[in-house]
Amino acid sequence: FTPHLVPMQRGIFSTIYVEMEKDIKADDLRRLFVECYKDETFVKVLPAGEMPRSQDVRGSNRALLAVFPDRVGHRAILLSTLDNLVKGASGQAIQNANLICGLPEDEGLRLVPMAP
Repeated sequence: FTPHLVPMQRGIFSTIYVEMEKDIKADDLRRLFVECYKDETFVKVLPAGEMPRSQDVRGSNRALLAVFPDRVGHRAILLSTLDNLVKGASGQAIQNANLICGLPEDEGLRLVPMAP
């Protein structure tokens, strides 16, 4: 994967290249992700053609994922973004602790105070 360095206080934007079998298309992969993450509170697979934006996850425990076809045959490009100070660190720790302790997965994560 390739993380991108951009001028922002918080957030990670990444590009991931995926080699696929010849009979698999990028939209097949997107539909698979939609099915896999349909019940996940903190992961959203975006509609075809929509770009993930860091401002849409700022201060949240959410991750956004988009799938695009690559010009190189049988390859897809995944774009993802998350807030590295929440989902990438403390929020993920709280989410895991909630699951281990039998609490609702989003306990303490619905409203996340922000600084900066």
